[in-house]
Amino acid sequence: MANPALITDTHTYTHDELNGAIAHLVSQLKKQNIGPKSKIAFIAKTSPLTIALFFALFQLQAIACPLSYRFTETQIPPLLKQLDATHFLDLTQLTFSPTPLSAIDTTWQGSQLATYLFTSGTSGTPKIACHNLDNHIFSALGALPILGINTDSRYLLSLPLFHVSGISILFRSYLSRCTLVLSDHPLGLRLKAFEITHASLVPTQLYRLLQDPALKLPHLQCALIGGAALSSSLRKEALQRELPLFATYGMTEMSSMITCRKTYKESTDSGALLTHREMKCSPTGELLVRGKTLFQGYWDPLHKTTQRPLIDGWFPTGDLGEQTSDGYWKITGRKDRLFISGGENIQPEEIERALVRLPGIIAAIVRPKPDPEFGERPIAYLLEDTPQYTLESLKKALHLYLPSYKHPVEIFPFNAEMRERIIPK
Repeated sequence: MANPALITDTHTYTHDELNGAIAHLVSQLKKQNIGPKSKIAFIAKTSPLTIALFFALFQLQAIACPLSYRFTETQIPPLLKQLDATHFLDLTQLTFSPTPLSAIDTTWQGSQLATYLFTSGTSGTPKIACHNLDNHIFSALGALPILGINTDSRYLLSLPLFHVSGISILFRSYLSRCTLVLSDHPLGLRLKAFEITHASLVPTQLYRLLQDPALKLPHLQCALIGGAALSSSLRKEALQRELPLFATYGMTEMSSMITCRKTYKESTDSGALLTHREMKCSPTGELLVRGKTLFQGYWDPLHKTTQRPLIDGWFPTGDLGEQTSDGYWKITGRKDRLFISGGENIQPEEIERALVRLPGIIAAIVRPKPDPEFGERPIAYLLEDTPQYTLESLKKALHLYLPSYKHPVEIFPFNAEMRERIIPK
């Protein structure tokens, strides 16, 4: 019996049934005058309907513009204006009909614009990154071999569909014809009950998994960890419990992953460069990228066109990094986060990496604080297993890893916004 295309808590759908649902949606969307180059905005809640909608829009050569379900009603109108959206779909008015059809047109044009995605806004203001189908396809093709995805795999859709990370899972499952799994159960139960082989997780999800002392996941072949720095204590515990961790470095503008490798106890890099991508360091240490996964540019709502800022054909990532002697890539920080304290350069990511090496610290964010004597000093926000560190005890622990001028002068717990950035809902 062929493997299913999609499994939920209540239903199992074959590939023919999922293709049928896509075809039925195509028919519904045509009645709304949706066709080539239409820009279709919608709230991208994770559901079988949303998954089918993406592929229905691709077949119509329309552009999917998924929005976060965290946006309020007052936030949505200006976003639609920024997108220059032609339609804002109410998904409750669409029907998911998994009835197989005898003939389905699955012809795609690789060069057609496929998605407009709001970036996470690392540099301040979110932008709209534009991708064509080939960007997403070649991103998936480069990821499948290193992740070991095949027709027998079961990939848990655990990341949101308004991010490139979630959309990349759709393309990996589509091209490999593996089984995509959606579930509302707790993460550990999802992984065990559905015999998940592949899951993309952020460190906080991994931390929660490890709270179960009896955790056994014999079917799991790949836990792809991204979105934030992985603490050394968390990495060590996960590997001791034989979880197959994979490290990665990626960005929206490169259609998700750029580098990847399986993680071992001593490895702290982000892996080797994947196929269909190129990367090099500029003279200042900034990472420059290009290749078949490089996006088509940022949407410019004023001039109604896309703009792709390149330097001699390369896209500047804003990330600082270096390549090790054995060919792996290490990410050392963000170019725009560097600040000067008492004449010394401070890279917040260096302090964050030191903080997550300490026992009990799951994640850390370091920011500059104005100071009349030094110009700026580092302060830290900590997400702890159990609150335990005072400023004095933290500085004492950090002496193993950092000189005193890089020690935070104040510490605070994570605020709600910080938690939302690294903990998917």
